[in-house]
Amino acid sequence: MKMKRLCSMLCAGMLACSGAVTLPAAYAVHAEGTELVINGLEYEIINNAVTIAGSTEDTLTELTIPAEIDGKPVTSIGDYAFFACCALTEVTIPDSVTSIGDDAFYNCISLTEITIPDGVTDIGSHAFGTCTGLTSITIPDSVASIGGDAFYKTPWLEAKQKENPLVIVNGILIDGITCSGNITIPDSVTSIGDNAFEGCSVLTEITIPDSVTSIGDYAFYDCTGLTSITIPDSVASIGGDAFSNTPWLEAKRKENPLVIVSAILIDGTTCSGSITIPDSITSIGDYAFASSGLTEITIPDSITSIGDYAFANSGLTEITIPASVTSIGDSAFAYSGLTSITIPNSVTSIGKGAFNGCSGLTSITIPDNVTSIGEGAFSGCTGLTSITIPDSVTSIGERVFSGCSGLTEITIPDSVTSIGNGAFYYCSGLTEITIPDSVTSIGHDAFGGCSGLTEITIPDSVASIGGHAFYKTPWLEAKQKENPLVIVNGILIDGTTCSGNITIPDSVTSIGDSAFYHCSGLTEITIPDSVTSIGKEVFSGCSGLTEITIPDSVTSIGARVFDECSGLTEITIPDSVTRIGDSAFEGCTGLTEITIPDSVTSIGYDAFLGCDNPTIKGYTGSYAENYAKKKEIPFVSLGEAPAVLTGDLSGDGEIAADDAQITLKAYVNVLAGKGDGLTEAQRKAADIDGDGEITASDAQIILKYYVETLAGKTPTWESLIPKQK
Repeated sequence: MKMKRLCSMLCAGMLACSGAVTLPAAYAVHAEGTELVINGLEYEIINNAVTIAGSTEDTLTELTIPAEIDGKPVTSIGDYAFFACCALTEVTIPDSVTSIGDDAFYNCISLTEITIPDGVTDIGSHAFGTCTGLTSITIPDSVASIGGDAFYKTPWLEAKQKENPLVIVNGILIDGITCSGNITIPDSVTSIGDNAFEGCSVLTEITIPDSVTSIGDYAFYDCTGLTSITIPDSVASIGGDAFSNTPWLEAKRKENPLVIVSAILIDGTTCSGSITIPDSITSIGDYAFASSGLTEITIPDSITSIGDYAFANSGLTEITIPASVTSIGDSAFAYSGLTSITIPNSVTSIGKGAFNGCSGLTSITIPDNVTSIGEGAFSGCTGLTSITIPDSVTSIGERVFSGCSGLTEITIPDSVTSIGNGAFYYCSGLTEITIPDSVTSIGHDAFGGCSGLTEITIPDSVASIGGHAFYKTPWLEAKQKENPLVIVNGILIDGTTCSGNITIPDSVTSIGDSAFYHCSGLTEITIPDSVTSIGKEVFSGCSGLTEITIPDSVTSIGARVFDECSGLTEITIPDSVTRIGDSAFEGCTGLTEITIPDSVTSIGYDAFLGCDNPTIKGYTGSYAENYAKKKEIPFVSLGEAPAVLTGDLSGDGEIAADDAQITLKAYVNVLAGKGDGLTEAQRKAADIDGDGEITASDAQIILKYYVETLAGKTPTWESLIPKQK
């Protein structure tokens, strides 16, 4: 989409390409929130497959993406994953990857060639945009979708334009901006990509063949000389603003304010008052009536879909959607004058921001067949007083009801398993809420700012609660008065009213994001061994904190955990930790000594930025030493790292049943789609059979070793490893 392209270009313009990876603000949070890291690659597991989210290396030069991680296939490179990695010169993508996200390698100016493997079917918008050194790109036949400006301002595209002003890849016409005059698209083309001719002011006439079935977003946008377009009946899909700001569209509007192409109503922005759509129409296109003076509309049964932004910012006050419609697009009615709407049972999905900002809407019934409600779908509907979510919905997405200040009553059905980030943010009219037993996670800011919320029922099923989930609610304030450490289901969600020396009880298993955020009165804290995870920003801004002991049970230090803890002077990271997150100690001006164990294999962006005189202590040849040298931070060696004893995961110098138990737990975690929770040293100790994986077989061998030693025998690992048949 054009908006995304502009945002990308604005961000790129502010980058100083010194080799550091600087993500746009809107996306930096995403990368930092990725808790899983391996060999410097940040990743997340979605539907049992791996998406690469970015890198912890700030001067990445060579990149080899593995085919699998934790036994799961790597299938996609996420949006903005390597955005503006200016030092990146070489990339190897495995055959397992099927999609490359939007802006994935945008502005990687040192990249000169790329081979996209046969498995890839989708390349996102701006994926390789402004890669100004990219001269060679190999695109396989498997690629069926290429986003707008995917190769914008690359030497490869410029060379292709010189060969032929119509650049076609696998039947997709991806670029024609250097065309002029009268153009006939060849029969080999099946689709015209997003932004393909955008801004081509010298294009005057174009003929599209019967082979074409789709025309992308902004395909001919701002083609100010385009007066004639021949569009065949074969075209079944036309993207948003495909012909906006062309003389052709202006002439069509004068013929009829309802501009219809291949049974798609692509434009009605000059309409006003009451409109009846003819029965010949099958879909209402993106932006069709956006910002129009339309007040009332009759939609026939022939319509099956309502496009993105179709009625956004229009004067529409009332609408009846026919039973033929199955989907409502993103922001379809956003900021319109709607006061009432009837959604039929035929609708199964409501898009992102579909009714965002419809302040006049007082009631709405979501039909039983809806399974998906997009992010921010009803955000800012201040007139809504009550809403019933049907049993068909399994999750309440991000910001779905945020800012619905008039909402006083809502029932969450047992079908819902998760409540997204900011789902009910600043719903000041809510006074009580019952979360059903089916819910396992509550996102950050989910009920933040609900100033009337005095009663919340949270079931034992909830295992994850995001930062500031209940911020500024009377419920939280009452809990703080009962105990400054607010604990829910073993999660310490708030300690911001604490002061002095605090000991966290053994009942706590995790410290939630932002739990002690800006708690300036906190001076010392003791964390028990029961705690296995410390979330993001937990002690951020705790300027009075002078002493903390992190137990061996913790495996990672999250993003910005101690940033602006100016009172900290020294800290020792335990051997259990493998990663120190982005900006973890940023702004710790008093921090002079950091001891980092050999187990740490990843240190995030700006981890010690703003630490005036830091010294890193660690083992010779460790990741910590290499990091210190690269960042020009003084390093003090603790000598050679202790040798790893095979099978000894607990580090007590003995092989026992608990070592087998730790190994088996790591294997179960991997099967469940989580990280194994082991340090690098523990992985080496656990991989008994040397196959590079931690499995139940390794645990079994460790246990057998222990049993034989109990029996007075002297076993060897070689004797216990099953022989290959």
